Amino acid sequence: MLTRLAILGVKVRIWGNNWEKFARPNKNLIIEYRSAASDEYSKIVSSSKIMLGFLRKANRDVITTRSVEIPACGGFLLAERTFEQQSIFREGIEAEYFSDMEELVRKIEYYLGNEGRRSAIAQQARRKCLELNLSYHKALGEILNMYRSL
Repeated sequence: MLTRLAILGVKVRIWGNNWEKFARPNKNLIIEYRSAASDEYSKIVSSSKIMLGFLRKANRDVITTRSVEIPACGGFLLAERTFEQQSIFREGIEAEYFSDMEELVRKIEYYLGNEGRRSAIAQQARRKCLELNLSYHKALGEILNMYRSL
């Protein structure tokens, strides 16, 4: 999907490990060949127009940590549509979702041309993260409490 987006003229930038084996078939596909963490990660997320959220089919993912990290950092999330993700972030209000390539392209084009709407959705999602206290600190506390109760 990323290659197809690049061929269609969408600039796609990828951070992460294990991309060395991937041939760069298009000038619009920029691979950083390294992961981004901590402050750099949050700066990348908050300064990007659209953050794509793909799921690993081999792992049977229905949600990932990025599904929350992106909105928490103030980024605009455009992710694969799952019930689990939609149960946290409402479609068209706090995030956007896609089910196929056609819908992905349509939504990228729409939101690249509608900065105000894109920004409003990202702000709503960030507010939701703060309201629900979606954080690693809270999650770790819950895990420790469960451990202590054993």
